[in-house]
Amino acid sequence: MDDPTRSALRQLALVLGVAVPLAIFGFLVSADFFDNHHGEVIAWRPLDGATADSKVARFLVDRGGADTFEVQLPVRALSSWDLPRSPNGAIPTGVADDGPILHKDIATFSYTIDGKAYPTLAPLDLSLPFLFLVLVVLGRNLIFAGSPFRLVSDGVIRTFGEKSQGIGSVTPPPKRGKPKRPQKGPPPGGKKGRRGKRRR
Repeated sequence: MDDPTRSALRQLALVLGVAVPLAIFGFLVSADFFDNHHGEVIAWRPLDGATADSKVARFLVDRGGADTFEVQLPVRALSSWDLPRSPNGAIPTGVADDGPILHKDIATFSYTIDGKAYPTLAPLDLSLPFLFLVLVVLGRNLIFAGSPFRLVSDGVIRTFGEKSQGIGSVTPPPKRGKPKRPQKGPPPGGKKGRRGKRRR
């Protein structure tokens, strides 16, 4: 393995050493890994732009003392409960006293609703970190190698407003004036030599 490739791999490893922890942290945050919830589900409202047959909705949870928060859950998790609808996320009137209890421990990927566990993970939570790492690698290649699909630089120096110039190439000196064409003299033993002889 040549030195440019080894140096490029070392640089890529350093970039990924920063990007991978960021991707993992973003994944954990989006999957509610650090959340700790406990309360009574008192209402629901559809997601912005959701259709009538949407499988996911926002549910309003009361921690007690009018301290509420919203959590996004699959509709089937609370389909057996007749919860009132709250379009603006406010506490509705006539809330039942025996609503479903939601609980989530920190460092877990699931909610528990009346003893049944439902995952907090969504397909978007898994795809975003992978997409982030792909963009980081392509961005690194574009900046340092001149192409998103090339790991090692092609040895071309790119300057804005100037033509590309290869590394190690020699720029020819500028030409001064119009070059003179070489003048050709008469060949040796030409016509002059022949004219000196007369026939007798």
